[in-house]
Amino acid sequence: FQWICDQSWMLLLKKLTKKQKAGEYHWILIFQMFGSIILQKEGHAVSCLDHVEGAVEELVQNTPGLLILDVMFPEFPTAGFDLARKVRGTQEIKDLPIILLTGVNQELPVEFSPKDIDGDWMPVQDFVEKTADIKPLIKKVGKLLKASAK
Repeated sequence: FQWICDQSWMLLLKKLTKKQKAGEYHWILIFQMFGSIILQKEGHAVSCLDHVEGAVEELVQNTPGLLILDVMFPEFPTAGFDLARKVRGTQEIKDLPIILLTGVNQELPVEFSPKDIDGDWMPVQDFVEKTADIKPLIKKVGKLLKASAK
């Protein structure tokens, strides 16, 4: 894995795991960097990845409180969907909350929306369009983390 938000991610992960067990914070794993700085300013511990190779195995070993996926990755245009499906198919992490991010609606003649969320094609809890306004992402992150803490 190439962790691009924090080069000393293992040290951070060890510290955060202790806090997570104490219920002091939420750790979010985000693929690519959209929104990561804002989420950190909101008080969340954020780790970033820029590719999906080996992600399921890493998620099983180090499970975050929330996974934020981009729809498209440089190595494969549907990697975000594929990873979400793999997460749902992996017993240890099948209930991991997932938000799917995309700019596809602005770039291609295709449209994704929350109505497309289902257990198969888009197996995520929520969907956020990438725009200059980061508030929808912050709101949905807070909502999902609060729901998963119950």
